[in-house]
Amino acid sequence: MVRIIAFYLPQFHEVPDNNKWWGKGFTEWTNVRSAKPIFTNQYQPNIPYKKNYYNLLQKETVQWQTELMNKYNVYAFCYFHYWFEGKKILEKPAENLLKWKDINQKFCFAWANTTWARTWTAINYKATSWYANDGKNDSNDNGILLKQDYGDINDWLKHYKYLSKFFKDERYIKVLNKPMILIYDLKDITDSNEMFSLWTNLAKQDGFDGLHIVSINQNRNKNQYVDAIALYDKYNKYDRHIMRSIYNRIAKKLGFKVLPNILDYKTVWKNIALRKKYNYDAPVYLDAFVKYDDTPRKGYYATYIKNESPEIFEKYLMIQMEKANKMNCQYIFLDAWNEWGEGNYLEPDERFGYKYLEALKNSVDNFKCE
Repeated sequence: MVRIIAFYLPQFHEVPDNNKWWGKGFTEWTNVRSAKPIFTNQYQPNIPYKKNYYNLLQKETVQWQTELMNKYNVYAFCYFHYWFEGKKILEKPAENLLKWKDINQKFCFAWANTTWARTWTAINYKATSWYANDGKNDSNDNGILLKQDYGDINDWLKHYKYLSKFFKDERYIKVLNKPMILIYDLKDITDSNEMFSLWTNLAKQDGFDGLHIVSINQNRNKNQYVDAIALYDKYNKYDRHIMRSIYNRIAKKLGFKVLPNILDYKTVWKNIALRKKYNYDAPVYLDAFVKYDDTPRKGYYATYIKNESPEIFEKYLMIQMEKANKMNCQYIFLDAWNEWGEGNYLEPDERFGYKYLEALKNSVDNFKCE
């Protein structure tokens, strides 16, 4: 059986850090509400169905999401989890779910172990506050909001102790009695073998058979504790961020038209669903996506996938599920349940209503496992 796990963003509620960095009241909805078209025929802003700008700290919101996921054949949510050497952020939705045992929501975690930068771009690109502030230099601000550090064994113990509360929940996904956890940037963890060895031993002490550790997009190399590779966000391999940024800066100064990186929806889906070879050193969990437009976050430096369609989504998701079945791939990780700032969400909106949810349900209902 092939099951759909949807990535889940927990940033739809206020936290003190975001209020400090971006202004009082900031949530993911802030950029979504204020988005405007930046080129002809672009649909913006995306508006949730019946203008449901929800708050994830409200139990009725989580109950509503859970009812939707179960009705439309989403097997589980994969919560982005943030831990910076003991500092947590955006942790309350998952912690509330742990308390609300009556909510029938299967879930797991993806540790998004990357540095947070003011530019909302990868820190590896050396993005500066000049870029973040549209060319205005600020030598007192290097753009880093939260630096990702891993500490020593004491922090690893503290982190596992925190995670174990979730692992022990019967709704948390286990593979062969191993709680599943995804790691966003495996290579960034210098001592990953030592860390995961400790976590595995602690999990066995808790009555599990270890941990099912899944690296996102990266080979496990010499890490003996990584069991699988999850594909995620692969369509952005077409996103040449640095070159596009340089071009847009020059074009803007010269008065030329500046555009995001524009891709075609059907073409991107074909590249995903019809791919035949995966050069990874561990079993692969396949990927899928709903649609994409992150101009609310990045403006002219964004990626936009045009000509989106629930019908195309349904067709190629079915193909991806059939391929996963032949590969003995139990899960497909779908980007995403609620990435509204990236225009990438299953939740109903004013434009398509429930059509993407219905398309996913049709794909799962009509899929015949061989």
